[in-house]
Amino acid sequence: MESNAFLIANIVAIISSIGSYIFKLEEICRTNRKKVARVILLSVVLMVILGILIFRTKYYIETTEQNGKFLNYSRGNNEVFYPKPYKTPPNLEFELGVKTSNITHGPEIIEQRADGFKVKIDLGNELYIWKAKGILQ
Repeated sequence: MESNAFLIANIVAIISSIGSYIFKLEEICRTNRKKVARVILLSVVLMVILGILIFRTKYYIETTEQNGKFLNYSRGNNEVFYPKPYKTPPNLEFELGVKTSNITHGPEIIEQRADGFKVKIDLGNELYIWKAKGILQ
């Protein structure tokens, strides 16, 4: 019973201290409204900046670029595999294909997958350079 009374007395003392602190804080706010407004504004701005940084860090997705080349010995379809597979089919680009009389003959993409691609080529004995950019597995 005595421990309950002691506990209640301590709780009342803590509540009384908090009440007097709040009263003093209210008095300070009345006399220094501009300073309080600046502190509140600065706090809100910092919270927004911190929230943006946390959001960007959490949802930042890193893309990876892989490059390669293949030599086409004959006309027809060729299949090329990426060194490391992607989660989804990446953005695939070919650098300059074969340039003949102001017409560029690059490979025609038949199929594009996360692990590679198939191309159809009309010219033989040519070197083709590719670049793929996406999210790795």
